[in-house]
Amino acid sequence: MSVLRIAASRIAASRIVVVVLLALPGSLNADEPRERAPDTSTTGEAAVESLIERYLKAVRTLDWDTMGAILAPDAHYLDTAMTVFDRPPVDLRGPEAIIGFFRSANEQSAAEALRYDIKRQWTAGDTTVVDLVVHFRAEGAFLGMPGKMVEIDSALITILRVVDGRVTYHADYPDYPAFQEQAEAQRSATAVEAKPPEDDPTD
Repeated sequence: MSVLRIAASRIAASRIVVVVLLALPGSLNADEPRERAPDTSTTGEAAVESLIERYLKAVRTLDWDTMGAILAPDAHYLDTAMTVFDRPPVDLRGPEAIIGFFRSANEQSAAEALRYDIKRQWTAGDTTVVDLVVHFRAEGAFLGMPGKMVEIDSALITILRVVDGRVTYHADYPDYPAFQEQAEAQRSATAVEAKPPEDDPTD
């Protein structure tokens, strides 16, 4: 989820592993009671989704302390879509580096408002996929439009992995091309507004 990376913002596929366990007839003595494994599928997924909700809220509200508490010591953050801007992928390890990246992105963009609209979310094992739209509003100086408020809606796929109650992996796949198109459209509109009126040759 992320903060929208301003100079920037991620669709990739996630891996779904299906494990099928077969209990063959006769594998256990019919006279012996069979132990029933506890059903933790619902409670487990609920716990993961609750943690994900807290984490995404921390990212959105710039709550660095909560982010730091939820991220595992060896947490891995990845944004390979930065290549759209001819920049190397963002590949960070550890809470300090990850939080530093988000903090810097926010400071550079001077975002005034950031809201997430989650379209779909599902959990498979320890991995959660979040399909959302980021609604972003900021003063447009960083996009070459000083003094103008810029509003952009950008699609984002976020993949998060939770192990032992901590986020160990966070990957963002934003739709940067759409972000660029919206920014360029607003930049063009600003240029037209700023253009001085031409002299009327009939005057």
